[in-house]
This record gives sequence, structure tokens and C-alpha cells, in this order.
Amino acid sequence: MNNFLFPDLLKSAINFIIGYCIGRALEKFGNYIYVRQPLVKLLGTILFRKRYVVIVIPRLYSHSKRMFKNPIDTSEFITWRESNSLFAEGDSFALMHIYNLLIKAGKSVNEIKIKSDMEVTGEDKRGDIICIGAGSNKITKEFLTKLNPPINFEQSKLPIGLEIFGTAIFDRISNRRWSSNRVYDYGLIMKLKNPYNIDASILILAGLGTSATAATGYSLFHNWREIYNIIRMKKCFDKNFIIIIRVKQNDYTDIFIEKVFCY
Repeated sequence: MNNFLFPDLLKSAINFIIGYCIGRALEKFGNYIYVRQPLVKLLGTILFRKRYVVIVIPRLYSHSKRMFKNPIDTSEFITWRESNSLFAEGDSFALMHIYNLLIKAGKSVNEIKIKSDMEVTGEDKRGDIICIGAGSNKITKEFLTKLNPPINFEQSKLPIGLEIFGTAIFDRISNRRWSSNRVYDYGLIMKLKNPYNIDASILILAGLGTSATAATGYSLFHNWREIYNIIRMKKCFDKNFIIIIRVKQNDYTDIFIEKVFCY
């Protein structure tokens, strides 16, 4: 009897393996067609394979033996030594979402580097780079000062002479200004040509406050197809684009796209 069962079991096993392999192949093909290809059109060279992308996040400093909330799990408190990097909560959330989007789009872990803005080299600046945060990130400030896009973060000068970058968002074309208030925070998602290398791209995810910075990463990860459709309608895939988002304070998931500008 066992001799009669064995061919049937072998046939079932072979059919299962073939079905599994076909299913996996179809899943990968579907991901390539419906996820990777549109995201490559949207984010450009940042998602090219066999190319490094550097995610730059502002580095803050703590006093020794001070307690801070863990930026990934805010219910946990951690102690940081003075020499260790400490990342702000909004920056950490934006980092988490954009990192996961890169992986979702087919970027390998080995092709992604995460550095603080104090560690970025000249070679990094000439490659594909993602900058998180505005005023606290000196690399963001360097790129946006050099490029001076028509929609940009404002730099304000305090009475004591100190200049602060990222106090408001200003549109030079419409002469409109966006500032955070008790209800709303505002942020920018910007894909720009790298001024140090025309064959590389810059992606800037930054807000005026914590909520908007977190929302830039969240919006790209969860709403990338909506953004893709807007950019496609405007025929802006090969151009620089700037997206202004509005988000409720203390709720970075409640996002509204205020404006999309291509040039």
C-alpha cells in the first residue's frame, strides 16, 4: 500500500514546490511592476541598484547621565553618554519610514548608509543623498543655500545676531509664507538635482517642527502612490519637485498636501 502512496505524495510535493515558486515569481514581478518601477520614476537615481544612498540625520548632543525618550519606542527611557549620537523624535520617525520605503522599493541594506550630519564627507555630498531635518541639519542647509529653490525654508536673524534656518517656509513666486501654529505644522518633501553632481539626486524631508518632519517620511511611505500620480499628471518625473505638506500638531499621520511645484 505504501508503494502506491509514495508516487502520489511525491507528485503532491512537486506540485506544491512548483506552485510556491510560481507564486513567489509572480509576487516579485508584481512588486517590480507596481512598486519598484513607479518609485524609481518618482525618486530617480536614489533607487538605482548598485549605488549607495546616504541618509543624513541631524546629530544632537546630550549631557552625560541624562535620561531621554527612546526615539523609536517613546515609552522607553534611555541614558546617553555625552559622546553618543542622539536623534530627535521627528527625525527618527522620518528616518524609519524612508528607510523602509527604500527597502520596499528593492534597495538592499548594504546600499544604504546612515550618517549624522557631522560625519558626511565630500564624496557623500557628490552622491545620492537623503537629508532629514532643516535647521538642525547642516547638510540640508548647505544644499538649500547653494540651490536656493523657489520654495525654501526661511532664515531669520534674531536681535542678538544669531541666524536660524527653518523658521518658516517661503514661496518666492506667490510671495506666500507658511509658519507653524498651535494647530498645524508644515513641511517640505523636495527632490532636487545634486549641485555637486548632475547625475545624482537629493531628497530632503524636513519640517518646521517635529510633527511635520515625521510626516514627510510617513507621507512618502504610506502615500507615495498619491504623490506619484500628482507628479505624473504634472509630467515632472525628470524635474525638481517640491511638495508642501500640512499636518496637525502631535499627529503626523493627518496630512494634507498644500502645494506641489515642479521646475
